[in-house]
Amino acid sequence: MISPSSLEGISYSMESARILAEVINKDLKNIANITNRYFIKTLGIRKKLFLKIFKMPFMYNKFLRKLVMKSGIKAIKKIPR
Repeated sequence: MISPSSLEGISYSMESARILAEVINKDLKNIANITNRYFIKTLGIRKKLFLKIFKMPFMYNKFLRKLVMKSGIKAIKKIPR
């Protein structure tokens, strides 16, 4: 699993491998169960990667990036002290 926007992959790959090892160790005899549980347990990783795919055009398209920057979307608000 590799992030399309930053080409990061080692952390996603290691997390995915950890999850797979955990799932396999729980039920070695039922391959279908392993596949289904792996699919469910990696939903979080796949969701993050999907959101990065969605975000990618806004990072690399000059016009879209400019629109986002002007809109203030996801702007960090200062907390008054």
